[in-house]
Amino acid sequence: MRLPLTRLRTPRTGLLLLLWARSAFPADAPSRAAAQPAPASTRKAEIVAHLNAAVDWYDAVKVSDAWRLQVDDDFYKSTQDDLNNQVVRSAFAYAQAMVGVLGSEGSTGAGNSPGDTRAARLAVRTATNSQTLADLRAQEADLNQRMPSAQPQDRAALVAEEGVIHARIDLASALADTLGKAMALVSGSGASADQESLDQQISALQRALPGVFDSHGPAQARKPPAVQSISGGLASRAAALVSFVRYRAELNALIARTGKLEAARSHLLGPLAAQLREAVIAGEDAGRESPSVDSGQLEQTRQRIENLATRVKVLSAALIPLQAEGVALERTRSNLSEWRASLATQTSEILRVLFIRAFALAVALLLLFLISEVWRRATYKYVHDSRRRRQLLLVRRIAMTIVMALVIVMGFMSNFSSLATFAGFITAGIAVALQSIILSVAAYFFLIGRFGVRVGDRVTVSGVTGDVIDLGLVRVFLMELAGTGVDLHPTGRVVVLANSSLFSSTPFYKQLPGTDYAWHEIYVSVSEDADTGGMKGSLLKAVEKVYGEYRSAIERQHGDLERLLDYKTDVPVPSAHVRLGDAGLEVVVRYPARIRNMAEVDERVTEEVLGTIRGEEALRKAATGVPRIRAAVKS
Repeated sequence: MRLPLTRLRTPRTGLLLLLWARSAFPADAPSRAAAQPAPASTRKAEIVAHLNAAVDWYDAVKVSDAWRLQVDDDFYKSTQDDLNNQVVRSAFAYAQAMVGVLGSEGSTGAGNSPGDTRAARLAVRTATNSQTLADLRAQEADLNQRMPSAQPQDRAALVAEEGVIHARIDLASALADTLGKAMALVSGSGASADQESLDQQISALQRALPGVFDSHGPAQARKPPAVQSISGGLASRAAALVSFVRYRAELNALIARTGKLEAARSHLLGPLAAQLREAVIAGEDAGRESPSVDSGQLEQTRQRIENLATRVKVLSAALIPLQAEGVALERTRSNLSEWRASLATQTSEILRVLFIRAFALAVALLLLFLISEVWRRATYKYVHDSRRRRQLLLVRRIAMTIVMALVIVMGFMSNFSSLATFAGFITAGIAVALQSIILSVAAYFFLIGRFGVRVGDRVTVSGVTGDVIDLGLVRVFLMELAGTGVDLHPTGRVVVLANSSLFSSTPFYKQLPGTDYAWHEIYVSVSEDADTGGMKGSLLKAVEKVYGEYRSAIERQHGDLERLLDYKTDVPVPSAHVRLGDAGLEVVVRYPARIRNMAEVDERVTEEVLGTIRGEEALRKAATGVPRIRAAVKS
């Protein structure tokens, strides 16, 4: 019987794939010699390597989920999440389709091992049994349709035929189960002892990505990380700049990895495309063969065309995921490039603002340095008093340090509310831990005030009398003086006292501002019937004679004191009076003596008083003791 070629049962899907492959892969595709497939073991290794590369790429790209430097990152990340899933799903779809491709090659004798040959024979037998089972189910469905409308005399035959079909269906089902188990055994026996089969490896890799192949619906939405704060402080902007530069470098690495994965995909695509084109050309050649009257030859032609159609379908099933993976990778490269460009724009803006603020900070510090230098030069030029000059320079140093610290803190810090809270706790801690030092610093400004202490002053602090030799921010240094009565002399020791002693309960004694004298008195015991009036006059004249030698210095100091205090006081001059003492009646002469040469003044006063007493008989008879000198305070 002659069967025309137009009756050959080439599936409609196969014809459509033939047309698609013919248009997708033109004649300048690789030659047939290049289309020869590599050994199955090599191709399995390439498939597994490609899957591992896709999974590694997926893990690397998913690291970007933790990035959120700007609001635009959410858009790029959501787009990238979809592309990541498309790439990985396409890679796994390709790998799963390649299982069928390798199986179809084994069924045509492409296998190289006995296990591959047995698997191919079992695959052919399984396909035949599946077709038989499908035909039987079709016959069963046809009988079920005919049964209601059948005549009663024909229904018994249909029931019997239905029983036979059921039995054959059970047999074919049992055979399919047996063939499936046999295929599993053959696959297990043909696998290497050191390597799992391809489908097992694919399943293992799928389990490593539960979020991509989860069939229970979409995963719960993650809360996006907070956008990194980029405020006006230099520290915050510098940290943001480092993050932007680091993420740009990581995006460059991701783009490079995407290119490598695309190159690997193209390497896998070439052989498959060549095989598909070869199958398409072979099908066209078979379709153009002249019709044959030989039914056996015609059946072989039909079988070859159907095999080629099946081959095209399995190759297309592997090629389409690879093409989809290529499209997703290309979109990934574009998305990552746009993301990188967005980060680059933001980086440039941060760098520009950072440069402006750093320049402003440098200008502010330079201006403060210039003000400090002008202050210093003006102090040395216009302030001639060394004490006041030292005070102004100290105030300059403290003020410039505080202002510079505030400028630097305001330049680098941005969250002033947190800074204020932190500064409050720090201040409280410092106030408790350094209260003595803080009190000494506060006392320093009292000591250097308008009527304060300066080097050379004689003071009494905490029961210690001495001359000030240095006054620091927290300490005062005294040259200790000791002696009896008015005879004070240096002991050779330096007394160091905290400035906070100014606030202690012990009085702080200091010489009047601008003066260099202290009150002394010389007294002589006299008899009760002595002429005290004449003795007062004689002794006062003797003391005034000595006082005349340094009167001008005392009066000048008194004038400076009045101008400084803006207060009128009596000029310090010697005075005499009579009083009752412990030893009886005393004639006392009080006089101011210069501190710097107090011993010489007291010596001169003693000499003059003794000479006066020895030179007048009445004074010598009236005196009952020798004259004595002691310190006094004018009342």
